[in-house]
Amino acid sequence: MKKHTAILFALTLCLLPAGAENGSLQVVHSAAIERLVEQHIEYNASHSITGYRIRIFRDNSASARARGIEVRERFAQLFPSTSAYLSYDNPYVKVAAGDFRTRDDALFMLHRVKNYFPKAFIVVENIRFPPLHRADEGYQDD
Repeated sequence: MKKHTAILFALTLCLLPAGAENGSLQVVHSAAIERLVEQHIEYNASHSITGYRIRIFRDNSASARARGIEVRERFAQLFPSTSAYLSYDNPYVKVAAGDFRTRDDALFMLHRVKNYFPKAFIVVENIRFPPLHRADEGYQDD
């Protein structure tokens, strides 16, 4: 973790503006910096962090797996931009949704989800890193 913090600090220093004209900004950096950023993104994609998800289903009946799959598919139709995960934690089949870094983000989504899944609640789990948006891709809000 210290290594990644040092890399990000070095990136911050290297990405100081080269010049700004008419509200535009040109960033000059070496290809090595670009490679470091890409390596950092790849590292984050392959690791998880502690965060929050919304539990929308939990059951231990004989039909729990089939019902869990139905719930996950229904969630995917209602909220296509949010991932839902089916898991088995003996004896329960569970479905959790989202990859939220903060409880506030999870709470915001919980209010939307409760309209369709009234028993939903927030849980602490290992989550995938939420996707990072590149400056050239723009940012889209759900």
